[in-house]
Amino acid sequence: MIRSLVLSILLCPILASAQVVDRVIATNGEARTEAISSIVLHTTGAGTFNEAVERLAYRGDRRSHYVVGRDGTLVGLVPEVEIAPDGEDANATSIVVHVVNRGDGEEPFSGLQRDALTYLLTDVTLRNGLAAADVSFADLAGNFPIDSVRAAIVEASVAIGPTERAPAPAKWPDPRVELVQLSAEAPSDFAPRRVFIDAGHGSNGNAGNTGALCQKEQDFALSASTDLADYLRETKLFSVKVSRTGDETVSYSGRIKAADEWKADVMISLHSDVRGVLYTWQPKATMACTRSDAAPGFSVLRNDGDKDQTRDRKTLSHAIATSMIDAGFGVYDGIDYPDWMYSPDRSQAGVFINARPEAESPIILRKPSMPSVIVEAHHAMRPEDVRRWRQADTRDAFGAAMAVALIDYFTTAEDGVSE
Repeated sequence: MIRSLVLSILLCPILASAQVVDRVIATNGEARTEAISSIVLHTTGAGTFNEAVERLAYRGDRRSHYVVGRDGTLVGLVPEVEIAPDGEDANATSIVVHVVNRGDGEEPFSGLQRDALTYLLTDVTLRNGLAAADVSFADLAGNFPIDSVRAAIVEASVAIGPTERAPAPAKWPDPRVELVQLSAEAPSDFAPRRVFIDAGHGSNGNAGNTGALCQKEQDFALSASTDLADYLRETKLFSVKVSRTGDETVSYSGRIKAADEWKADVMISLHSDVRGVLYTWQPKATMACTRSDAAPGFSVLRNDGDKDQTRDRKTLSHAIATSMIDAGFGVYDGIDYPDWMYSPDRSQAGVFINARPEAESPIILRKPSMPSVIVEAHHAMRPEDVRRWRQADTRDAFGAAMAVALIDYFTTAEDGVSE
C-alpha cells in the first residue's frame, strides 16, 4: 500500500498520460523457476502497435511481457510469472518489454511513450526488488532518454526504501510455492475404510468445462481420481473404488448406486472449477482456448441435510479443506459464487454449502446415503493452476492431504465428535 501511494505521488504527471491496459492476453506456457533479475527492452521495428501485439502474442518465436505503444498505451502479454522467450534467448530471469518504434535512431520516442515506459519500469523494478542498473536499454536507439528514465527509477527507489521494495511472497499457483507432503499416520486400531472416488463428469453429453489449455474437465477428473485412488491404496488404510475408467460413460445415478452397493463409507467427487472473467487466448498458435487470470485455488462443496447428514458432511468437508491448506494448496475465497448457488462456511476457509433448491442441486451432493462432497481441485481457466495440477508432486501432495483428511474424518466420526 505504501509503495503504491509513494509511486503514485512521484509519478503523478506520468500516470495522467500513460494509458495502462492491465490485461494479460497471451502466454508462452513455460513457468518461471528462477527469480527475476533484470528487465530487457527492445524496439519492435516497423509496424503498428496492433501488429506488434499480435506478433508478440501469437506468432513466431518471440514473446514479450509488455508492449508500449507510441501513444503511451501499455498492454501486458505474458504474465510475469512465466518466461517470455526472445528468439534464441530464453530470458529465464528477465522481464521483456517491447517499445513500438522503428529502432533506426531516427524515429523519435513520443513523450507519452517515454512517460508510460518510465511508469512501467519503475513499477516492475520496485515490485521485483530490482534497481535502475538492472534495466538493459541496449536495444533502444541512441535518441531514447535513458538517463532521465533511470533517474526516475532511482528517485522512487530512494523514496520508498529497501524494505518496501522486497517482492511480495509467492502465492499459489506460483511455481515457487512448494507443497508439503503430509504424513498420513493412523491410530493403531484404525480399521480400513471404503472410499468411493467419483471422477466428475464423463456421463453422456456431459464432459464438463474446457479449460485454459483446452483440456477437458472429464479427462482431468479421471486422471486425478486414478492417481488419488492409487495413492490411497498404497497407504493400506483404504479400499478404493473409482466411478469410471477409460472411455466409459457412467450416469450419476449409476455412480450413486455403485457406491451404495459397494457399501462405501464416503464419496468424494473430483472436479475443476470455472470462475472470474473469461476471454479467448492462444496457448499455442494452433489452439484457441478460454482463460481467466483470477481466482485460483481449491474449494470443497457440500449439501446440508438432516442433523446427522449435516454433521458428517461438515466434518468431512472441513477435514479435506484443512489438510489441503496445510499442504500448501491455494484456497479459493468464493468471490465468484453467487449467493443463490453456494454460501461460504464461515467456520472453515475453502468450504461452501449448496444453497440451491433440492431439485436444482448436484445429485452427488444430495443423493448418496454416505457422506459426500465435491472437491473443485483448481481453477480450470487459470493456466498456472492447470499446470501445477499436471505435476507429479502436486498429485502426490494432494494424495497425502486426502489420506490425512480421511484419517481425521473417520477418527472424529468414530469418536462421535461434532464440530
